[in-house]
Amino acid sequence: MSPYGQYTNWNATKPKPGSYTASVQQTIQLNASLNAQAQASIDAKEPKVNIWEIDQLASSMSNMAISPSSPGSTDSKARPVEKGSAEKRQSVAGLPTNGNGEGSKPSRFAGLKKALAIKSPEEKEIARFEKARAHAQDLRSAILQEENERWPDHEWRQIVAAYQEKVGMTRKIAHLRARCPIQYLHLLRAGYFEPIPVAWANQAPTL
Repeated sequence: MSPYGQYTNWNATKPKPGSYTASVQQTIQLNASLNAQAQASIDAKEPKVNIWEIDQLASSMSNMAISPSSPGSTDSKARPVEKGSAEKRQSVAGLPTNGNGEGSKPSRFAGLKKALAIKSPEEKEIARFEKARAHAQDLRSAILQEENERWPDHEWRQIVAAYQEKVGMTRKIAHLRARCPIQYLHLLRAGYFEPIPVAWANQAPTL
């Protein structure tokens, strides 16, 4: 909607009140819609894990992987295998066996599986976690480097902390740093979390 009406009159000297109101309302609605889409897009890109706790999570997963109950481990309470059970299973599957109960020929799908690099669900989960871990470590390093460069000493950090507390942003900033590190890093680089230098505030505007 044009402020001058639905059909622009090039001879109009001033906007129509009703058309102007409708134009402003449509602009506000469009702006809100675009902002919501942008926010949803960046929220979807945020890490699904806490980048500050990724190492502890990796350690926990490693402990689970080598726990006694994991496949291939020795369990003293394991159920005894019935003699000849291997031969029975292979016979049911139609695979020839030798005297030791082992297949005389390797599975025809073993080489194909290896060639296609087919992974088990556990291997896929580990691969996804390692990729997320690498991304989290890169993001964490970038944040720490930016903070150390912007606030190089204890005095600087005290000034920044006092400023954030004064303007009521301390809790929000802490939430962004922990849960939305991509957005935190973007705003950090833009200088949103620290006061501007006094020299800038007192500087006369130049054309």
